[in-house]
Amino acid sequence: TVVAAMIIAPLMNPIISFSYSLVHPRKFLLSRSTLTLVTGVFIAIFLSWFVTTLSGRSVVSEEILQRTTPQLLDLGIALCSGVAGGLAYSRRSIATSLPGVAIAVALVPPLCIIGIGLAVGNSVEVDAGLFFSYEEGVPNLVLGAALLFLTNLIAIILCCAFVFVAQGYSNWRRASITLLLMFACLLGILSPLQFQSDDAALEQMIFETLVQSRESVQTDKEIFADVTAIKATESSQEIEISLQLVAPFGSISQKDVARAQNNLAQELGKAVYLKVQLFPFQEFEQTP
Repeated sequence: TVVAAMIIAPLMNPIISFSYSLVHPRKFLLSRSTLTLVTGVFIAIFLSWFVTTLSGRSVVSEEILQRTTPQLLDLGIALCSGVAGGLAYSRRSIATSLPGVAIAVALVPPLCIIGIGLAVGNSVEVDAGLFFSYEEGVPNLVLGAALLFLTNLIAIILCCAFVFVAQGYSNWRRASITLLLMFACLLGILSPLQFQSDDAALEQMIFETLVQSRESVQTDKEIFADVTAIKATESSQEIEISLQLVAPFGSISQKDVARAQNNLAQELGKAVYLKVQLFPFQEFEQTP
């Protein structure tokens, strides 16, 4: 259902029209596409806010949180999709690629998350998939989703405008100011995207170090431990790491946590403050 909704892509047409009107100035097309784009954005946000308010729910899923922490990878996808979208709209031979472009960019989901964030406010709880939820460290849904939408929007407009000029729909001299302005907007969002990418890289390194620590322990019994959440805050002197683990009852001790802390400090090259929240479970077997 989600993928099918992405194929509709109601915002793609006005964005492409807006991009074309920037490099090939047409006042009517520019005003019409701008009005359509702004109207579509507000409708998506309003409907999402209304449905969330009507339902009265404040628990969000991991799918929502993933769209509140955009990274440089998301920018790269948006840039490639912008080029593909510009080519698909200007060449009928590859117009069949438009559904793929719409799915890759997914402009409407971040707008819906903005509406959800406006409805739930700061009382957000996260469904961890283990019959519990937590409120600590939840990112700002509105700001995170807005950054993702702006990343996709600016990247698509810039790349489509570049493709249209490259194919002769406008000349470089006429479109130079527009391209430079869009490129400046793109540079403006690089800093928060780089920040999110650095955090993701740090969390990935922490996860790999934890896996190596578990494999280095010599034991005859296989231990299952699932890392459900990693949060790391880095300062100039130390790294504060908060982990949530799910493991069999009694399988992880304070000694294991100290060993993991030492391994993390050696791998990361800084002092590590490690906080572990363990959610134990038990297995029961009934033989015939």
